[in-house]
Amino acid sequence: MASGVARQFILHTVVISTATPIQINQVVDFDISPSLAKFFFYGSGQVDPTFAGIDSELPVLRVTSTALKSIIDGISTTAGIVIGSTVTVRFYFQQAAPGGTRQSGSTGFYLEGAVGIGVIDGISAEGGETFTPATADVLFYLVSADGETAPLTRTGSVVLPALVATDQIFTVGPVFLNNVEVGAIESFRFTPNVKVDRSRGDGQPYPTFVFITRRGDEQEGPMVTVSTKHIDALGSASSVAITSATTKLWLRSMKNGAVREATTASKHIKFVPAGGIAVDKGTNARDGGVAKLMIDFAATGAPAWAVTTLQAMP
Repeated sequence: MASGVARQFILHTVVISTATPIQINQVVDFDISPSLAKFFFYGSGQVDPTFAGIDSELPVLRVTSTALKSIIDGISTTAGIVIGSTVTVRFYFQQAAPGGTRQSGSTGFYLEGAVGIGVIDGISAEGGETFTPATADVLFYLVSADGETAPLTRTGSVVLPALVATDQIFTVGPVFLNNVEVGAIESFRFTPNVKVDRSRGDGQPYPTFVFITRRGDEQEGPMVTVSTKHIDALGSASSVAITSATTKLWLRSMKNGAVREATTASKHIKFVPAGGIAVDKGTNARDGGVAKLMIDFAATGAPAWAVTTLQAMP
């Protein structure tokens, strides 16, 4: 007879073991994709497979979190963070307590990558009629140290790390294009467009090499997309050249037990493009509603975007 459900696990946190460990807390989503490529062989005209094996494994681990300051300060928005040598990444899960809340002691579980690269995939927020606190998506592309050792390992019966306090909640802030405030900003999406490639050879099952190929491509570069009710924000043009020193985009810090941190407080996040163009991405209007304009701030340069935390807003 089946024993029934004996254990259930809930996401917990991500820890990158640098000299000063980086904890990505305030987690809202895990997505673990081992990406195992299965191989089936038929042969000799047979209807059903006679052989099954694993050709390769290309793990990608995603964490979504509201801990923007920890992520931006610890992971470069352009170069990511290298996993290797003494630096590992662990995705921790906590175990539920039957009839209670959470188990304590050595009851946790983690998935670990010892070689690879972590990159920020995007940062987004909704702050208009629909409110969603800003979240960052971080992707970890794992490879093998020697082509024979699996890139992703699993360990149970572990003690969970103590969580850092929840103190990093952000929402949309003002946007200035060439020293003119756009106004009426309702949504924000930062897309670094970091492209990663992994390679293997010599008949080995796992890739051993990982690197950043580009930031963007011929269609989409590193950009921020915002929506505004000021559909005349670009004037009579469909695109406007960006002046770096006078173009700034913000995420505003919220305050626990209050409303917002003061604009003058050094608590906010600033995005500054090195150059590029602001492009009309489209306008949507529906009967009974208000028209909204989407603007792409398509940046160029190295780095295309300078992203800094703990900034005072205008």
